[in-house]
Amino acid sequence: MILETIKLDSDVVCRMKRTSKIFFGYQGKQIISERLFPLIHRKKWQEDPRIIGFIIVTIWKNRQKIKLVFCKDQSKSDTGDFQMIASSDIALSSLEIIQMYGKCWKIETFFKMCKTYLNLTKEYEGLNYDTMAAFISIVFLR
Repeated sequence: MILETIKLDSDVVCRMKRTSKIFFGYQGKQIISERLFPLIHRKKWQEDPRIIGFIIVTIWKNRQKIKLVFCKDQSKSDTGDFQMIASSDIALSSLEIIQMYGKCWKIETFFKMCKTYLNLTKEYEGLNYDTMAAFISIVFLR
């Protein structure tokens, strides 16, 4: 998805899953996210204590560079767990990437709440945009 978005001349900021199925290129090697963690660039982040560090890696065979920002997982603060936020714009600072993702997270949370509590996905299955917008408006009024 990241590569398809970049092909459309857009930048990407997204959360990456920590899985052994996704490999990143780093110094000519293919490495999973767990093995990247010890290699990240760490400095004292005075602007935001949630940021652990970052690393520039490549994805897929076309060698597209992305910046992975590692930050503390707020929901699991006692375990020292981390999340990875990726950005295709490697010129952005780590703090800017985290702030951009924070804005997206609010939207994702809103849609999750709508699906869970307002039954948005179960009541209507049409494909027409106008009727979808009308249905969502009715659900919100409800």
